[in-house]
Amino acid sequence: MPRRSIRCSDRRGKPRVATVHINRPSALAKTGRAAEALPHLETAAKLDPSLSVDVSGARAIAELGLHNPDGAIADFQQVLKARPSASAWNDLGSAYSSKNDFANAERAYREAIRLGPKSYDARMNLGAMLSRAGRNDAALAEIREAARVAPDSVEPRVTWR
Repeated sequence: MPRRSIRCSDRRGKPRVATVHINRPSALAKTGRAAEALPHLETAAKLDPSLSVDVSGARAIAELGLHNPDGAIADFQQVLKARPSASAWNDLGSAYSSKNDFANAERAYREAIRLGPKSYDARMNLGAMLSRAGRNDAALAEIREAARVAPDSVEPRVTWR
């Protein structure tokens, strides 16, 4: 039996699968084109309302790219209500850290580490934030712990030299 491809776009070439409208904005936001991501996310929300948590997470990343940490924080909090995870807490910490709200950033990073004790990214982000807050001894301890949980990573060794 021949294989048939599944068309993911309408006759004008516009994607009609909601996940396409979520995955593309994540890539756009990570390549400095966050403003282009938002219309895709609106389309994804309309195509499949059950993906609202995924849309919120992708929109939060785009908001960070647009230097709107308050919008990102609101979206990350929606994600955390529905699906708490170490990754989502780490992302929330990054949003708080980007606006120099070190107390909330630290709480979020520590929750990420509590949920994922081997979370390299959360430890490195916490270390960087603590350093920016002038707490260099605590920062160094977190960076050393990041090196312990990810011994093949070069970043912690470069950071503490």
